[in-house]
Amino acid sequence: MRVYEEVCFVEYEVSSIEEQHEPIMGKTGNIWNRVKAVVVLVLVFLLVLATNLMDNHHFDVVKRSLTSVYEDRLLVKDYLYKMSRQLQLKEKHLKERSAHLSRQLGVQSTDSIQTLINKYSATKMTALEASIYENLYAQWQTLKGKEASFLQGGAELSESQIDELWGLNWQLRETIDHLFEIQKNEGKRQIAFSNRAIAKSDLMAKLEIGALIVIGLIIQVIVFYRPD
Repeated sequence: MRVYEEVCFVEYEVSSIEEQHEPIMGKTGNIWNRVKAVVVLVLVFLLVLATNLMDNHHFDVVKRSLTSVYEDRLLVKDYLYKMSRQLQLKEKHLKERSAHLSRQLGVQSTDSIQTLINKYSATKMTALEASIYENLYAQWQTLKGKEASFLQGGAELSESQIDELWGLNWQLRETIDHLFEIQKNEGKRQIAFSNRAIAKSDLMAKLEIGALIVIGLIIQVIVFYRPD
């Protein structure tokens, strides 16, 4: 009888202890679930943030590169082409040895070429290009001054004046040809740079997919992991 009473007492004590621990275990489980939820949300947030930052960076790189190709290369080629056309017209009238036509054309061409040179000066240039542009500007100022001096009177241009203007014209066109070559090379370089940026963006997209898979696995481990 005494043994039976002792067994009943032990069972009562054990059940009391279990009842006391059940709220504690339940509270611990709730805390752990909250921690897991916070960790999962932080991981997802960081992944989305990193992805957006990288995508925006590569997009800005490509955008700047394409803008530079258009504004600093394609437009400049158009300016140079128009300058070259104006100089060709000057040469044509120099061949005709007509002071009247040269004077009329000189006013129109001078204004046009000066406008184009001013537009060119506002573009972004490499160090070599800026140096050649300075030569272009100096040669243009010399040609413009000589034309204004020779065409002041109404007399026909002399052979020496025609030869001098022809030589200055030719020097200017050679300088323009050098600048044309720079536009071609720099345009290729900018396009290659854009292609590298696009390729890097594609690589990052693949890495992001891999990161998503890894983070998905980590989330699975966090969700299904049960602490002892």
